[in-house]
Amino acid sequence: MLWTLCSSLLAAGVGFAVRRTLYDLFSEAVLSHIGDLYDELGELFDRHGVDTGVVSIISRHSPASGTQARAKPSRPRQKRSLVGTLSSLLSPGGRGGNRDGIPGRPSASRSEVRAALNALNGRSARSISEQLTRSLADNQAKNLDPDSRETIAAIEQLVALLQQERSYGDGVRRLLEAVKVPVACEALDDPAILEDSGHPATELFQRIDQLAPYLDVSDGNQEPLLQIIDQLASASPDQNRTQLRDATRKIEALLSHRRETFDHNLAGVVASHRRSDHESLARQRVSAELGARLEGVSAPNLLPRLLSCGWPGLLQRLAAAGDDGKKRFQAYLGVIDYLLKLFPPDCRPGTLDREPRDRLLRLLGRGFADYPVHAARAGELLAEIESGLAEGGEACLRLIEPRVQIDAALLREILDQQLAAVESDLAEPLSDSHWGKRIRALAPGDWIVQQRDDGQVRLINLAWRNGDNSRFVFVDGSGNQVLESCATELEAQFAAGSLALLESRELPIVDRAVERMLKNTFERVERESRIDELTGLLNRHAFARGIEELRRRALNDGSHHALLLLDIDQFAMINDLCGYEGGDRLLKEISGIITAYQRDDAVLARTGDDEFGILLPDCTVDRGYQAAETQRLALEAFRFAWDQNSVPVTASVGIVAIDNTVGSAQGVLKDASSACYLAKRSGRNCSRVFQLSDAELQRKNRLIRSVPVIEEALANNRISLHGQLITPLFMGEGHDHYEVLLRLIDADGKPSDPIDFIAAAEQFDRMRAVDRWIVDSFFAWAKRHRGEIGSIEGFSLNLSGQSVADPAFRDFLRQHLLDGPLPPDRINFEVTETAVVQNLEQVNAFMRDIRSLGSNFYLDDFGSGYASYSYLKSLEVDCVKIDGIFVKDMLSERSSRAMVGSITEIAHHMDKKVIAEYAESEAHIIALRELGVDFAQGYGVGLPQPLSTILRSAAAYG
Repeated sequence: MLWTLCSSLLAAGVGFAVRRTLYDLFSEAVLSHIGDLYDELGELFDRHGVDTGVVSIISRHSPASGTQARAKPSRPRQKRSLVGTLSSLLSPGGRGGNRDGIPGRPSASRSEVRAALNALNGRSARSISEQLTRSLADNQAKNLDPDSRETIAAIEQLVALLQQERSYGDGVRRLLEAVKVPVACEALDDPAILEDSGHPATELFQRIDQLAPYLDVSDGNQEPLLQIIDQLASASPDQNRTQLRDATRKIEALLSHRRETFDHNLAGVVASHRRSDHESLARQRVSAELGARLEGVSAPNLLPRLLSCGWPGLLQRLAAAGDDGKKRFQAYLGVIDYLLKLFPPDCRPGTLDREPRDRLLRLLGRGFADYPVHAARAGELLAEIESGLAEGGEACLRLIEPRVQIDAALLREILDQQLAAVESDLAEPLSDSHWGKRIRALAPGDWIVQQRDDGQVRLINLAWRNGDNSRFVFVDGSGNQVLESCATELEAQFAAGSLALLESRELPIVDRAVERMLKNTFERVERESRIDELTGLLNRHAFARGIEELRRRALNDGSHHALLLLDIDQFAMINDLCGYEGGDRLLKEISGIITAYQRDDAVLARTGDDEFGILLPDCTVDRGYQAAETQRLALEAFRFAWDQNSVPVTASVGIVAIDNTVGSAQGVLKDASSACYLAKRSGRNCSRVFQLSDAELQRKNRLIRSVPVIEEALANNRISLHGQLITPLFMGEGHDHYEVLLRLIDADGKPSDPIDFIAAAEQFDRMRAVDRWIVDSFFAWAKRHRGEIGSIEGFSLNLSGQSVADPAFRDFLRQHLLDGPLPPDRINFEVTETAVVQNLEQVNAFMRDIRSLGSNFYLDDFGSGYASYSYLKSLEVDCVKIDGIFVKDMLSERSSRAMVGSITEIAHHMDKKVIAEYAESEAHIIALRELGVDFAQGYGVGLPQPLSTILRSAAAYG
């Protein structure tokens, strides 16, 4: 009846405050006397001998004798409980089979029924009353009395109705299932428990209902809920009420935690859209500023080129930054004013004085660095400007001619290439239609019901609306954005029924259950083969097909599209911290965030374990970069909550253009991966655009091409060993010895610098194989020349971090030292600071083991790391090799000289020797002696030479 009243009031458009008052009045005037009305109606039917055949109207609490019931219309009327009402609705048809049980058997006592209830199998497909009847019959040869049967069936049906709440997820449904038995036990003693707002069962139902909006409807593996479920399932018959109270307290704590997470993420969403508003205003400002300066102007050729290299995007970013970007905005805007003044119509090409030219170039360079979308073209333009202003003549003329007449259309085209459209120009405010008025009444914090495309329904919360009611943003129960809509779209969705107001939540949960009695639960839709099972997004193969479609379209009509590739930073750490279940949960939440922040025509996919792809049709690379930044910032603002912990989430994003120049879908994905790799190399949590001219990408491609070279060189001995002299700087303080160096033999048989070879081997985990080859080759050479190397005091061999962390390599090296032609104390080993800092304990164990044989260890490239002195204290090395970057500049830079002196002093204090690399001249050697450095190595001491040459020299001077 209350639900019917609610529906009628909603249809009449009655406001919330009035409805709430009417509900209270209706409850007091009608519902409180509903039992009396039912009793009178039942007596009326009985007096006239009417058998309803459908519902037992008379209260179960009336006298058992039918004649007494008919003879005493003035008997005390008892208020029917909700449990009693449900029982009477369920009683016809004999749901439990033989309602009287087996003839001749006694009925079980209330305590026996309670004990049997708590012993039931909660996963059985049979109803509780059926299970209970069988259990009592089989174990105690007793019947279940009709009153108990009807009470239990009523509670079971009530829970089934509650589970049909369309916004409830599996976790809540399972929790309600676990509540069923303890509530049924309580109802056996007191059928009026649901009318008692202070009863633990009623309080628990209300807390579950309050928690439901903050749980993901698609996830049934909520660990805190499972703990409460297990607790309820293990309750003993005499502890049901205590267990219900304890479960209520735990749900209240969980609700508090979820609300905290919701509020945090909600704040991030609101802040993001406020930023978007600022960006829209920034676009308007940039458009106005540029229009005032350029519309109708005959501009020099370099000015539209400057704009196409990202200058408007730079201005928009600074305008959106407010006071923080105000000075730079004016400065970069002043560049345009300066160029217009420098190259007025009919000007003659000439040079510009060095000081103003340098100021202009510095300002342009900083601007292009602040907005690195077109780094390659920007660099070329900067070089042309520098050349033209310095040389004049033809070089300067190319900056001026041909002049370009800039009109509003051209300026708009340039801005549209780089800046997102201004939302206020594209959206209309709410209309005065029925739905427009209803939506206008919504306030931030109101919940509505969303019918999703996959058939599921969830509650979403109005998080933000702009000032003119043209844009609306909604979040889910975790506070993450799930819907952004303009006013006209929102009205259409409400009119179509895909969105609905949730005013019925103002009614108690039990009252809402009545309406759900008439609704069927939906079935899960079979996942198609193109869908990623975990996230529901496209998989990599389907995504590649989407790329191919856009590639062909670009070939046919010259259109431009963008591909974004998001790689979650440090995802392995998240798996370690939260487990694979937590990692999967994070991926689901990230997929939801990505979906919420993309255009309707975007194609989304999970392309790898921790990688997501986004296809943006009809999108320039500039707008793709902006979309990537918006997405990246949304993920950065998101806080992943797991097991009472909050985990930060960031992503590295690669952007690549899809136009008529791309070769294949796989090539596009490869380019996007390269850009993503560059973003990670740039420090993670940033976006990078794929550009063939980028030095980092070229280096990566060189490294990739070096991988097969590694295998071929190792297999065919296309590697040679050289040595470079390390000499003492003070008499009697040491001996000459040689660092063994690697050289790669090129196609002409000449040794070449192996820098890319080594870098590729380190990156692709092949340095252990290279180190083994070096050790094998060196000791084989030493054995062949056993009689000739006696005059050489020693050698040092470089070891990678991969090798010193490998126990198998340690055994391999020990065996060579024990069987070698030289005593171990004449063979030293060099390890780089940056290669070993992640495994200090393993490295020290390795060094202690090898040092026990007599060998020493050098710490190479010292000073290049972030915490060199702390590592020097932790690493058990005998000698420190100062990074050459300090030594080579120490004659011209006081700071480098001070660094060399500092390292030397600290090392000596720790009883360690010091070697200085890059000693390029006699002046370097003198300066090193003045600072007390022990050994020098470099071109001023000796050039790298083949070991055979070193051997001949040693023999000649020996």
